[in-house]
Amino acid sequence: MAEGFLDYSEDEKAVEEVGHDCFAELLSRSLIQQSNDDALGENFVLHDLVNDLATYISGKSCCRLEH
Repeated sequence: MAEGFLDYSEDEKAVEEVGHDCFAELLSRSLIQQSNDDALGENFVLHDLVNDLATYISGKSCCRLEH
């Protein structure tokens, strides 16, 4: 949301609701998946193919954080 990628100007929803809807859509399409390491269900990861694509497109400006 902070990067300005969500277009909510014509919608009556708050930006947080639009962000939640977008996240839910990505989750429903399996582009984002719930982490198996998290018992609380609060951590999510990119699908491997989406991660590979994002890494390839971002080039040298990619930073990968792992826990």
